[in-house]
Amino acid sequence: MQAFESQKRSFPAIFIRGEYFFVALFFVLLWGAILGGSGSLFSDYHLADDNEILSVQEDLSMNTWGSVFTKWFRKDLNGSHRFRPFYFIHRVLLTKWLGANFTTWLFYAGVLAVLTSFLLYYGCRLTSFSWLDSILFVLLTLLGPQAVVWWSLGPNENIAMLLLAASWVCMLFAIRHPRYKFCFRSTMVVFVILSALSKESFILMIPAFVYLMAWSYRLHNGTSWQKAWIANFWAVLILLIFTISVLLIIGASVGFGGYGAQGGGISHFDLSLFIRAAITAIDVSLSFSTIGAGLVILLCAFLFLFFSSKRIDRSFTTNAVPSLILFGLIIVPQFMIYARCGIFGRYILPLMLGYAGLLISFLEFLRKDDSRFSFERKNLIKILLTSVVVFVLIGYLFISRSFFEKMDFLLFKRFSAVAIVIVMGIFMAILYWAVCATRRNKHGFSLYRFGFWLTVCLVVYKLMLSFVGARAFAQEGRENKALFSFLEEHTGPQDNIMVINDEKNFRGEAAFAIKEFLRIKCGRPQTSFFVPPTFTGICPQHQDDKTLSGSASCVVIFSIHENGILQCPPAWFKRKEYERIQIGSFIVYFLAK
Repeated sequence: MQAFESQKRSFPAIFIRGEYFFVALFFVLLWGAILGGSGSLFSDYHLADDNEILSVQEDLSMNTWGSVFTKWFRKDLNGSHRFRPFYFIHRVLLTKWLGANFTTWLFYAGVLAVLTSFLLYYGCRLTSFSWLDSILFVLLTLLGPQAVVWWSLGPNENIAMLLLAASWVCMLFAIRHPRYKFCFRSTMVVFVILSALSKESFILMIPAFVYLMAWSYRLHNGTSWQKAWIANFWAVLILLIFTISVLLIIGASVGFGGYGAQGGGISHFDLSLFIRAAITAIDVSLSFSTIGAGLVILLCAFLFLFFSSKRIDRSFTTNAVPSLILFGLIIVPQFMIYARCGIFGRYILPLMLGYAGLLISFLEFLRKDDSRFSFERKNLIKILLTSVVVFVLIGYLFISRSFFEKMDFLLFKRFSAVAIVIVMGIFMAILYWAVCATRRNKHGFSLYRFGFWLTVCLVVYKLMLSFVGARAFAQEGRENKALFSFLEEHTGPQDNIMVINDEKNFRGEAAFAIKEFLRIKCGRPQTSFFVPPTFTGICPQHQDDKTLSGSASCVVIFSIHENGILQCPPAWFKRKEYERIQIGSFIVYFLAK
């Protein structure tokens, strides 16, 4: 993080006057390309959490908004052991306004992505980062596996991230405009609290946010730490009291065990939990398929310390120590609560704010004194070759190979994981050489430009991950739509439909989501779902289950379970009486006519 100071902008004149307009347009085009180009914007109904919207809409048709919110909040509190009151206020209100038009919901999620991107960029600019580093900060934070929150309708990280970004901007406004500080600080406190009440992991961001507030005030006003804390005393006190209070409420009402092994939570503190958190931190920090920024930070820091030992001065340590403290305050609590299940997908938010902030702060420091951290040309080839080798080896060790096994984007499916990383390393070297040739840098090797292009490579990779994830999401939506169309065509309102799912090896709510859509949207109330204990050598034994009596006009099976069902089918399932058709990842058996 840098001091608040005016900068000489490098924009062409036409962009200087309309910087924020063009940046907003860039984010609109970026998320429009990801969401619209992948087809996810028009992918309609999905089997994760979308059924909740249908159920809320059904409840709203019979009850008041307040009673519906109370029902779903209590259900979440008692059934899922979660504490997300504002998430359900937001969800119930949106359902009341938008109904069950899933395209409108997905468009709204895209709007949240654009607003969050712009607010994060604006916060960086108010903190005096360059416009290019500010864009990199946004892309590092929001692109990658965590981008799923912008095309899925269940995650609560999207509204929480928007509120957190808005609170950051309000905090900076309060510092820059003391005359209106009460208004901005009050708004900031409200946004921080609402963000924490949207997702539990954001509660643990409050200590980091409080520290950032004091640090920002100190940098802007040139005061001591003591004066900075005193100046923000009431805001700090309110936020810390809220944090302690809400943690006590959670501990008393639902506990800290979480809602299962697949989610976050701390069931007990012991040495193994700390060890696992540390291993998880190393793994995902270096993995290009999760965070990846740790690899870039590690490599750039190695080169910085190795070649710059005589160039380090007090200005670096003055900014480095608070940056590292802020980094620790952000990431350590997140790794602790997700040590049990691991960091993946949407759990990377808000964790990624710490990595992106540390990396961009480091790059900004190098950029402001580029000539001092440049090295002779005779060392250039050695540095580049060493860096590419380290980059490839570490990247290969921690890359998610399963991603490339499933990937069918362009021609990448023909390459192994190591080949992809080698290509990225070569691409990084080519970009750097191009910059050197264009600028004719007399100093030879610039550590800033090296780190910058390495970060650009990471962002490009994250962009690829985001698009592939959005396209897979769109494909799932098309398969669901095809399934429902087929079932509507081949069944009547009174026909029995059976959906079979294995919750131990697949998403447990998927069968229920199909059942709810058929019941509410397709007018098929006789839909049942059956979840056998397991398909691994044990026959399903639920003779007392009424859903297994009689026969079904259609039987829907997830393709990964078909062999298990056919090896030991329920008593009512007569294979010869049914015709079989595959619809994407679904297998449908329907009575022959």
